[in-house]
Amino acid sequence: MTRIEYDPRAIADINEAREFYDGINEGIGDYFLSSLVADIARLRVTAGVHRVILHDFHRAVCRDFP
Repeated sequence: MTRIEYDPRAIADINEAREFYDGINEGIGDYFLSSLVADIARLRVTAGVHRVILHDFHRAVCRDFP
């Protein structure tokens, strides 16, 4: 089974990004969050195939909000 690790600082960054996008147009923050959750779910299938390795981890960029 694939293990996905979250840096504790990531949660704060995600919340800030959600607020940022809602500041642009209300509702975009929710779209950002749902897109991110979908990208993370995809990692269960694609983890380890990403060519870029950063700090010993395979790096994947979000599809809709790179």
